[in-house]
Amino acid sequence: MGTAITTPATYYWVTFTKVETGTAKYTVLPYLMVLVSSGATAWTVPTVATCTLEGNSIPLVLTVPNAPFTDVTMTLGLTTYTGTNPNPSENITVPSTVITFSTSVTFGTISFSCGSSLASTTTPTVNYTKAGTDAAAYSLSGTLVTVTGVAKGTAATTPTVTLVMDSTNSKASATKLSATCGDGVGTGYVWFAPKGTDVVTAN
Repeated sequence: MGTAITTPATYYWVTFTKVETGTAKYTVLPYLMVLVSSGATAWTVPTVATCTLEGNSIPLVLTVPNAPFTDVTMTLGLTTYTGTNPNPSENITVPSTVITFSTSVTFGTISFSCGSSLASTTTPTVNYTKAGTDAAAYSLSGTLVTVTGVAKGTAATTPTVTLVMDSTNSKASATKLSATCGDGVGTGYVWFAPKGTDVVTAN
């Protein structure tokens, strides 16, 4: 259920239409009271990123918490600066990619590239730009992404992979999990074994 960004914030009664084939077996559904709020939905976005010098960054994973009624877009840009102040986006190149979220698209990734060095007299950053029909319906957890440059071939010191059970689609005979790689991890995999198994020997 959704409504346009221009819908006045108040209570509404929503009706349902019952459709049955053959003999009617169910009563008409009751009215449903719905509150349309003017408050913005909190959207947590990545605010730190590791970028390989003379290479690319770890992809920034963007997942809109509630699908927009029409659309909302996200792009990555260079951080602005004035006068003689240092350039926070020095030697960083952002793509022209525009991620458009809709009722059917709620997930996207975006990355950027770095030169042989980054800004040394200020914190290297890039920034998000939120736009689109329903942009006002969302509040980002941050608009700046702090960038850490690493030399080619540098291994992540404490790579993490977060596993979350899909409680909606899991059942006793099959547990479904989704995984998110932490910053510094480009690709990861998880291997399961019975408790007490010697993973080194078993593998």
